[in-house]
Amino acid sequence: MVTTVIQGAPYPAYGSLPDVPADLRALAEWVELRLNMRFASASARDLAITAPVEGMKTWLQDVNRWSTYNGAAWVDQPQVLTAANSTDRTAKIPAPVAGDLCYLQDAQRWDIYNGSGWGRSSPLSTNADRRRVGGSVVLSTNGSGDSDLNTGLSNVEFFMAWNGDAGARGSITMGNMRTLWPGSSNTTIRMRTYTSSTGAALTSNTVRVDWLAWGAA
Repeated sequence: MVTTVIQGAPYPAYGSLPDVPADLRALAEWVELRLNMRFASASARDLAITAPVEGMKTWLQDVNRWSTYNGAAWVDQPQVLTAANSTDRTAKIPAPVAGDLCYLQDAQRWDIYNGSGWGRSSPLSTNADRRRVGGSVVLSTNGSGDSDLNTGLSNVEFFMAWNGDAGARGSITMGNMRTLWPGSSNTTIRMRTYTSSTGAALTSNTVRVDWLAWGAA
């Protein structure tokens, strides 16, 4: 038997004695090791494949998951899928592994499995325990000092602010003034009512800041 150049598929050499059953078996066994093989469970797979080769893939029917042999062990592949709700997610991923990602349609959010439990991966979700708040605040630049704007959220996960053509995420700069950035606690956004490029207080200006914040209610 000789083999193909790229993947080493066996085939009879020219002039070799014909042995159709042996030739077909050699080719079938070569192909079988490269198929996406299906097994009822990991134990059934391990019983059938006693000498796995790096790159092998198997589908485990009991946990609905692909596994790949990396040369040392079988590694479960994380999944990305959509589920109607957490009950549907459990049915689709009965044995989650770290890295599994699932979008819950009822809660409109992505959840990720961290190895011990499902956690939310999207702070901008609109489910019941997340909300968005916003408003406007006028900052007087007469004098100097900081003050915190209480958002009413138990945890500010993301905020943005803008005024005119200035805008940023995390902090905002308008002219020579930095006016808004994360506050002293996770419930607030901090406002600064001063500073110029030289550090001197500005005395005759006010700035309206429009803001939105997302976080835990």
